[in-house]
Amino acid sequence: MLEPDVKVDENGNPIVPDKTVPYERFKEVNDKLHEVGAKVAELEKKGSSGLTPEQEKELQAKTYLKNLQKETFAEIEKEKQEAQAQEQRDFEKSFNEALAANVDVKREDFKKFLEENGDDFATVTSAMKHFKTIDKATKESYEKAKSDLTGKPRSPANEGMGGGMERPAEDKGKSIYEIAQEAVAALRKK
Repeated sequence: MLEPDVKVDENGNPIVPDKTVPYERFKEVNDKLHEVGAKVAELEKKGSSGLTPEQEKELQAKTYLKNLQKETFAEIEKEKQEAQAQEQRDFEKSFNEALAANVDVKREDFKKFLEENGDDFATVTSAMKHFKTIDKATKESYEKAKSDLTGKPRSPANEGMGGGMERPAEDKGKSIYEIAQEAVAALRKK
């Protein structure tokens, strides 16, 4: 319910009168704002001069330690980058030496091998030995498979007893029929 002194428009909504601030109150707040702004500007100009001598020394010590810490971190980072660069140069040198000693190895093949399996080896030389072993075995198996596929098919080995077997000395000059009769007679005696 509406209070009796509230005015309503034709739709029944209450009409709220405009609230205005008296000029004197506005001037008072505005003057205080300018006063505070002036104090802030004055303090910013003074900077750290408003500190006690003890606070001033503490601020200087903190600033010195902060700068010292930045310098130390910068030196550590620089040493780390130099060590990584030196390690890269040493690796490239040993990589090139290994390739120079093994002219039959293709650079890209060995590089790919190191990228895939490089963590398994202590030196580039040991990686090269392993690479050559694998490469040799691969080539041999490729050549064997190629020759197997392109070669003539082989005849099966003779599995029978004929042809290549010589007759015992006592059977020489006899016919097969005579040898068979002797074998049957020998089996009947047993």
